[in-house]
Amino acid sequence: MRFIYDQQGARRLDKGIVQRHWLLSAGTYHYLRIPLPADLDPAQRKGALQLQVQAYSPYDHTGFQAVWSETGAQVWFWNQAAISGAQVGRLSYLVLPQTLMQQPLDSGLRLVRALAGQNAAPQGVEGQYWFGQQLRASHYWPEPPSAEQWRAFQRDAAVPVEQQQPGPPEPQSLPLLDKPHASLLRQGRIPELRQHLPAIQVGLAALLLLIAATRVIDLYRYHQAGEQLRAQVEQQRSEIQGYLASRNRALDAAQELGQLQQLLKPQAFLALFEEILEHFPRDMTLSEWRLQGQEMKLVFEGKPLLNTASIIQQLMLLPRVETAIAEETSAKRFQFTVILVK
Repeated sequence: MRFIYDQQGARRLDKGIVQRHWLLSAGTYHYLRIPLPADLDPAQRKGALQLQVQAYSPYDHTGFQAVWSETGAQVWFWNQAAISGAQVGRLSYLVLPQTLMQQPLDSGLRLVRALAGQNAAPQGVEGQYWFGQQLRASHYWPEPPSAEQWRAFQRDAAVPVEQQQPGPPEPQSLPLLDKPHASLLRQGRIPELRQHLPAIQVGLAALLLLIAATRVIDLYRYHQAGEQLRAQVEQQRSEIQGYLASRNRALDAAQELGQLQQLLKPQAFLALFEEILEHFPRDMTLSEWRLQGQEMKLVFEGKPLLNTASIIQQLMLLPRVETAIAEETSAKRFQFTVILVK
């Protein structure tokens, strides 16, 4: 029998399945990739992983599953207190996020519907970026993302520019596998994914304490490695945030520059300039004009009375004009400010 835990709580997904699976729907777990030095032994890697998950997790009691690779680990973590409170009976269930029970991509982007129980509608979608059958980035939305949200997800996931999509794809409802996908089985990590009963957890903790007492030197090395990794995580987090902020600013500036370059093409600009001037009286003299960004200022002289309201109304009808403002700076001098559409 398999149960599902989603945004609405716990419910039965199906029955008649030999395996006892407790499946977490997208939105009830978080995903991150954690780099780990290759020279750490298995015990140190596992301990360092637990430290980093604890540093990222906002929960008092955190459950997690990890898939190891040569450069680190793919990690899904969740609020263990909520899962334990919702589980049924005393049987031990294998707790798995839905991603591990659906066929992975070799490489690419996709939008996956969150799992839902029997006769229940899906609650949200999960955006995924895969490379080499490894999940590089994941993000959950209660509703399908907008085009801007999808582009921001791709930028944050460092998707190559040539592979980025202008808008989100159609959400997919993926079938569930009978067991976690093949990349887990090949690494032989399924036993590490099991959710142990409290009594077993206490026994393992006691065993680990006994081993630690007999290996003080190894414990010291493990502690030192953990502190070093914690410092590296904080440094990398700060560097990544600064990089992302700088990159987003650069992308925004490049977009504005492209728009300005398009505007400043000689033929396009001259045509726009002539179109604006056609709406001013012929007996007025253009004494001054300047263009800064999307703002154009024009100063006319030579006529004491001028129907500025009519001119503004005509300018606002132009497709490239967003706003126009007029002011009289002296008896025969008028300044018009025209804001162009980006």
